[in-house]
Amino acid sequence: MYVIIFTISFILLLEIFNFLPTINIDFQIKNNQIKKIDKFDEYNSDISFEKYFDPGRLYTNEMYNLFIIKNNDSFLVKKDEIYEINEPFILKYININEKNMKYYYI
Repeated sequence: MYVIIFTISFILLLEIFNFLPTINIDFQIKNNQIKKIDKFDEYNSDISFEKYFDPGRLYTNEMYNLFIIKNNDSFLVKKDEIYEINEPFILKYININEKNMKYYYI
């Protein structure tokens, strides 16, 4: 009887700990890198574009319709993340709401 209660309690505790938030070290490193964007060059655009870029780092502080295209794969650029891209890529912006967009590249 005690073995069954202990086993069920143990399983419940394990399940509870699986739902607790974990600290992601990569996320903390990215947050520290965001402070370093003063070294990045700032670009603005209020029109849609498709530009070719050499390898580098890309950052934006807002959510836009901004896509990284490389090797026929497309990735939506998320805000407050620094993307380190190790091969040439195309940056595509689709301006739907006629909003001025800022992105940072080095």
